[in-house]
Amino acid sequence: MCNQLFYKMAENVSETMAAKIDWNTADNSSSDPQATILAWLEKENSMSSPFFDENYVNSYFTKANELLAQSQEVLEQGQKDNSNGDAFGLVTVIYSVVLFLLGIAGSFNHKANKYAVVIIALVAFVIATIYMFTLPMPTGFSITSFFKG
Repeated sequence: MCNQLFYKMAENVSETMAAKIDWNTADNSSSDPQATILAWLEKENSMSSPFFDENYVNSYFTKANELLAQSQEVLEQGQKDNSNGDAFGLVTVIYSVVLFLLGIAGSFNHKANKYAVVIIALVAFVIATIYMFTLPMPTGFSITSFFKG
């Protein structure tokens, strides 16, 4: 492996690149290519590359990190809107139960039973309505948007 690397380096490295990576182009005819390569690898600049510079690598991710931060904000808002939507769904279910209770109230023969079911339905209606008005409106919701063309 070292022999192949030595001959590739000897043939393909330009003077400018050789200076940057501390390669001695004058030593292209070594009797021991392995020793030459191993000695070169011990030098500090032998493995210099822009990819070892953390600032250089991070510069590629600047825009991505900005977009990631924006996406996290949108995700958090979406999760809030999702939980609010679930709460509105719960209110809808409670309203359905209220309508069901009011629908079956007429089938009871005793007035006490009718009044009890109607009172339970009214209490559930009031609680659901109060709960609904405490929920925030969805992101971007505007009542005037319904009246625009």
